[in-house]
Amino acid sequence: MSVMTPSGKLGLRIAAPVILIGLGVWLWFANGSSDPKPATSSGSAASSLPASRKVDPSSKNARSGVVSDKAAATGKLHADWKRVSDSGITGAALLDARREIAARAIEELGPGPELEKFLAFLKEQGQGDLVGWMIREGVADFFKGEMKEQGLQWFAGLADEKIQEKMGYLAGRNMDAKEIEPWIKRFTDIHVQSSVLTGYCSEYAKNDPSMAVREFLRMKPGSVDMTGLGMVMGAAPAGSDFVGLSGMVPDDGKSLAKNARKALLGAWAKSEPQKAGEFVLANTSTVHADQMGVVIGGWATKDVSSALDWVEALPEGDHRDYGMAALAQARVKDDPAWSRAAIDAIQNAKIRESATKDLNKPR
Repeated sequence: MSVMTPSGKLGLRIAAPVILIGLGVWLWFANGSSDPKPATSSGSAASSLPASRKVDPSSKNARSGVVSDKAAATGKLHADWKRVSDSGITGAALLDARREIAARAIEELGPGPELEKFLAFLKEQGQGDLVGWMIREGVADFFKGEMKEQGLQWFAGLADEKIQEKMGYLAGRNMDAKEIEPWIKRFTDIHVQSSVLTGYCSEYAKNDPSMAVREFLRMKPGSVDMTGLGMVMGAAPAGSDFVGLSGMVPDDGKSLAKNARKALLGAWAKSEPQKAGEFVLANTSTVHADQMGVVIGGWATKDVSSALDWVEALPEGDHRDYGMAALAQARVKDDPAWSRAAIDAIQNAKIRESATKDLNKPR
């Protein structure tokens, strides 16, 4: 169950742990924080996102720009972080409390040097995952609406290029056709350039994937590789010209091109898995046989029975072997004996060995 707390309106949802854990976190904030926000209950496992939290990065505090207020807020955030760290709570409750502090940092500090310093502090604390969560679930809203210009200028001035790279995709998604090229040229780090370009073209691909790919290739600086093209291809919606899109990618002899086609076939398999499989079979000179595993793996998540019937009807060879390996992975939880028998029947020794290793990996 997900519950909205009174403090926010956007983003940053966390699934709750149990009532007692939630009560414990509430009591901690009640005793030590001026902004108590009780966790809520859902009975979810500790490995899931624990607690219910929404962030409003457009709040009055975030827009005020009052340095003294932000300085005081920063001091309170650090004090609360220390109190949580010294409290003895662990697991889901600890993550809950830390995300509460992270959410407040976004709301109270907004895009500016104080938030940048707080993100750097979290990285120093070994909280890279929490920084990533803040960027995905809250900082993304800095690049929208009335905060967009301020958010983009803050993003451009960040000293930490790793954090800048993580934000680049989200910033690019919210840029328009007039903005994107000047922004790409503004950066010197190729990873940030790639991230911004990929974000823009991935969003573009939702409506016009063919043009998005052309724009990616046209705007890509010479020093930026094709890594982002896979994300653009993967954003192609059902009904796209997947055959035409695949024709825009070099043959699978080049690893980055192969990854881009892999993402494309994965997207295609969501809506037309049989056509995607037939395409792999019909284009052996450009598409490697192992791409059949991508198609069948996606197909099996929706209709494992149909996928199995189709693969079993294939003639013996690498395409069939890769398809059976993908089916073995898909069915191992429900029928491990069948999965092992399927792998044992694979003809190609290298494919069989690789499939066996994959099946034995911890889950």
